[in-house]
Amino acid sequence: MERRCRKRLSREAQASLAQHLDALDAAVNAHSETVLIQELASVERIAAPLLVARRWWEALRTAVAVILVAASVVGLRRVAINTYSVSGASMLPTLEPGDVVLGSALERVLSKGRGVVPRRGDVIVFPSSAVPIVTSPDIPDFLIKRVIGLPGDHVVVRFGATIRINNWTVPSCPVGSYTYIAPGGEGTYFANRLVLNYLEGHAYVGLVPLLVAPSDEYIVKPGEVFVIGDNLASSYDSRTWRAGVPIAAIVARAHSLMVGTNRDGSPDFSRTLRSLDSAGLHMEGFDVRPLAVQLAKCLRELPKDAPPPPPPAPTSSLPLPR
Repeated sequence: MERRCRKRLSREAQASLAQHLDALDAAVNAHSETVLIQELASVERIAAPLLVARRWWEALRTAVAVILVAASVVGLRRVAINTYSVSGASMLPTLEPGDVVLGSALERVLSKGRGVVPRRGDVIVFPSSAVPIVTSPDIPDFLIKRVIGLPGDHVVVRFGATIRINNWTVPSCPVGSYTYIAPGGEGTYFANRLVLNYLEGHAYVGLVPLLVAPSDEYIVKPGEVFVIGDNLASSYDSRTWRAGVPIAAIVARAHSLMVGTNRDGSPDFSRTLRSLDSAGLHMEGFDVRPLAVQLAKCLRELPKDAPPPPPPAPTSSLPLPR
């Protein structure tokens, strides 16, 4: 009987906690310190039964995430840390539709709105209006993508989904097969290959098909970055736009997952506050232990430092001397 009560209490507490997290998000966006403090008190009351139900680790992670969000409003008086929702499948397997990420805008605040200067491999947030895409109700206000190229870089995606920067191939290691079942039975995303990529300190899991159409080489213009989705098979990104993202338009650097989303729409706190470089090995309903073994092997084999070479020198258009 005690075990049943604990399980039921845990489910009820999680549902209530999800409601208060939504309220916290709204309070952050509205810069409402009063509401935020009220919601923090509610979360405190929920945390106690969660601890009794042996969900202390999930509760702790959630509490830390809440404190980070609260600090951005109460401490900085302007949102240096914000939350962003994932609406599509372009960042699978790192991020699933419905996931909520924490993004730091501190660099943008300190640079007085001139943008966040990222590194290759960073995950960034930017308004969809900043890139040349066809607007529609399906396009969210903010997009989340991974930076691959910096100003001057020559970027191309070859057959087999290999990424090349300045004639250098991004190191990758095969991990195994991946399956994602879309929520609500709206279809299934399949991928034949799950790979671990290593780019300038970021070891992240990407999703690639057996065959992907190669992109034309793109030379990243000054003041912009070239971005792609971790799901190379299904991502609307710089390859499609034939354009980079203006650095001045980047609103945040996404660094961790605040709360995941299960297929039934319920919150998944098991990955809360995990780095986006380590949150990708997740397949609800599937045993990922064999993949975890191979992933660990890949992490041991990949280079520890692999910066791309500098961009090739531009060719001169001046006539040769006679």
